[in-house]
Amino acid sequence: MDLCGPLRYIIAKGIDPKCTTCGHERMALSDTVGDTVWAVSARHPPFEQRKNEPSIPVAVLMCGKCFTIRQHGLLAILEWLLNNPESGNDSH
Repeated sequence: MDLCGPLRYIIAKGIDPKCTTCGHERMALSDTVGDTVWAVSARHPPFEQRKNEPSIPVAVLMCGKCFTIRQHGLLAILEWLLNNPESGNDSH
């Protein structure tokens, strides 16, 4: 996915892109690692990956200074982007 979409969502929603832990000005945005989508997964002891466990796809903001990770629900972002198409006046 083009990361300008999630960035447009973050700006439109007034989400502060600064790191909430150390205040670093910029965080890197990612929605995939290679061809794998980031996701929050359910885990049950002994915390092994199991087949068919529920997971929630997320867009991840990562701080390059202190390595804090913030997660935002990717499905909500995609739904917002669908309902708010980019206009010619958008900078992202």
